[in-house]
Amino acid sequence: MRKRTTTINLDKFRKKPKSLRLKPLAAIVATAFIVAACNNSDAKTEEVSMYRNVEECVRYNPDDKALCETTFAKAQQEALETAPRFTSREDCVAEFGENNCQIAPVNSENATAQQSSGSIWMPLMAGFLFGRMMSGFGAHKPLYAPQAGAGKGNLYDASGKNFGNVTPGSKVKVNQNDLKPGKPGQTLRRGGFGQMVSKQNMAASSAKSTTNSRSSSASSNSRRSFSSGG
Repeated sequence: MRKRTTTINLDKFRKKPKSLRLKPLAAIVATAFIVAACNNSDAKTEEVSMYRNVEECVRYNPDDKALCETTFAKAQQEALETAPRFTSREDCVAEFGENNCQIAPVNSENATAQQSSGSIWMPLMAGFLFGRMMSGFGAHKPLYAPQAGAGKGNLYDASGKNFGNVTPGSKVKVNQNDLKPGKPGQTLRRGGFGQMVSKQNMAASSAKSTTNSRSSSASSNSRRSFSSGG
């Protein structure tokens, strides 16, 4: 009489998992989610407002008077350190207009230029960014308003980055990196700030083109997945 084996092959009784295949609609949703995640990881944003002065800030933030005053003071201090410099009042006025320029304090960047040419001039702060960042710090970026050239009509930081028009009380989303303190102010020739604005505009346009291209490519891949899965 044959004895039954005491060893049982359990693999025969285990169900093998079926290969996972996304349905067309699920594939599209998954692709869109991945693209959105990639875009969000490129740069973190913060929500801020723009104001011309403390009074305007307090008008739209009546419970934050102290914060408005502190933010404005910090923006002014940063402006003294990072605003663009010019070797003559005329060069500054040519870009920022009459009564919009002041003598700049001496710093490590303009000390030599000031010794050789006399007073160094800088534009007055025309506005500032205000907001509570997710990191806990307050945004206090100083902004400037050129009256000539490519930048006329909008507000810019010291590097020439465009922040648009001032609409008190409205919220705008900005790249978190753009809220970091700027570099010591550069000494520019007449028209130099306008050139910085043009370069920043070109860089922003190029970045937008790249983002649109990625989105278009992802959309095409989604359509192909839908067609092949139908």
